[in-house]
Amino acid sequence: NLTLLQFLYEESGKARIVCFAMGPLGKLSRLLSPIYGGYFTIASLDRGFETATGQMTIEEMKTVYKALGIYDGSFGKN
Repeated sequence: NLTLLQFLYEESGKARIVCFAMGPLGKLSRLLSPIYGGYFTIASLDRGFETATGQMTIEEMKTVYKALGIYDGSFGKN
């Protein structure tokens, strides 16, 4: 997780990069990837519709982002 986030932080200014770890242990990098420069992250629309093990729902991600004070209400509006 930390290696991927460091890579994103250092290289995202050069190209659009999507990079995060997979599985249950990858949740942290999925959440923090956009904060560290990742072009986007992936979440499922609802529980039961995950496309990978450990994938969070959009609502779960929004809850964490709100708790961190970084959610601006813009998901799905672009």
